[in-house]
Amino acid sequence: MKRLRTVVVGFGSVASEAVKDARATKFYQYLSHAAVLKDHPRFEWVGVVDPSPEARKRAELEWGVRATAATVKDLPEAATADIAIVATRPDVRREVLEAMPALRGALIEKPLGRSLEEGRNVAAYCRTRGITATMNLFRRGEKTSRELSDGRFGSLVGRVQAATILYGRGLRNNALHMIDLLRFLGEEVSAVRALSELRATESSVPGDGEATAVLTLARGGYAFLHPLDFKCYRDVLIDFWGTTGRLEIYQEGLFLRYSPLRQHRAIDGLSEIAIDDARVEQTFCGHAYYDMYTNLAEAVDGSTALFCPLDEALRSEAVIEAIFASARAGGKAVRPDEV
Repeated sequence: MKRLRTVVVGFGSVASEAVKDARATKFYQYLSHAAVLKDHPRFEWVGVVDPSPEARKRAELEWGVRATAATVKDLPEAATADIAIVATRPDVRREVLEAMPALRGALIEKPLGRSLEEGRNVAAYCRTRGITATMNLFRRGEKTSRELSDGRFGSLVGRVQAATILYGRGLRNNALHMIDLLRFLGEEVSAVRALSELRATESSVPGDGEATAVLTLARGGYAFLHPLDFKCYRDVLIDFWGTTGRLEIYQEGLFLRYSPLRQHRAIDGLSEIAIDDARVEQTFCGHAYYDMYTNLAEAVDGSTALFCPLDEALRSEAVIEAIFASARAGGKAVRPDEV
């Protein structure tokens, strides 16, 4: 099968540098776009675009990329590329796509734009050109998450009564992943209410911020969202308390822990969540980047649907924007479908 000629636009941490974290590589087989492109048989990595001379030199010396340039227009290989890996600032997403006339597919980092309107514009442009485009909300491609979405979640948890999401370094940067996972598991958000003011935070996304909020779930129940100070410790997690069990997806999604329903040990006629009888399971999160690429290649071929089409990603981004809108409105309830 023909390999897809691929250009990476933006060669920073997500594209290449994260793979240098020795601790992370013990758990993540694929931690960067470069690591996937080095191994994946469906992709032919033909070029890198980045304005930084240091980034271009790193692509050449460390990854063996022969063609690099400061802009897309300066890279001849971009004119015939099948696939764009877009890891740039949000404000230049469409500009990158417009400069690559032969594109068949794209994998785009979050968020899609500086605003929902800008993101929707990018998605509409991809539809108009027939570009098969996915966002790298990679937990949708992770094997365990997909099993949960296919019915295992309901069998373990039942109906969600309450959930907790902990995140750090930005709503758009990290909370987005957990809110998208919440939605992927079937729990749509009908309204949000900010419980705090917006706070500045260290985030890789320009204009990002942090806030505490409560999310009203469309099927009943609520999810509480709160930031952590990563200077103390780091985690990005979601914890579900359902009618038939408790499920925690923690340590960035590397593990899940299921606590079953049992007869209450101290009170007759009642049940309990047996936390001391929990079952821990390591997920396939470390392979999810690779699986997102496989899915993109198959979707470009027309043999499968995308794990994370742009319209679906934008629905998760709308929840984030509703939190920003609620915080700016002093905690007024805001519906994501109205932002």
